[in-house]
Amino acid sequence: AGPTSHDVVQMVKRTIGARKVGHTGTLDPAATGVLTLCVNGATKRAGDLAGGEKIYEFTLVLGAQTDTDDDTGTPIHERIVEQKHRDQQIQYIELLLTPHR
Repeated sequence: AGPTSHDVVQMVKRTIGARKVGHTGTLDPAATGVLTLCVNGATKRAGDLAGGEKIYEFTLVLGAQTDTDDDTGTPIHERIVEQKHRDQQIQYIELLLTPHR
């Protein structure tokens, strides 16, 4: 895992000598992407920036389980998922991921 949001804020403060540095959202330790920072007076606008749309991409492995329930854990169970069950599970997952309006 890389630096935390707090780590990045502290690095930027030291590097540019800023009085105030804030971020618009915490980084998930396993995530990659952009951490938007606001410096000095712009920190008052951080809330305006935080409400933007976020897009998450992921890989799902049907039939696999790890001891942490994510890809950082040790595999503890694996089974083959038959095609008919796989199609049903994918439809269910797509339903869960559909934005609620």
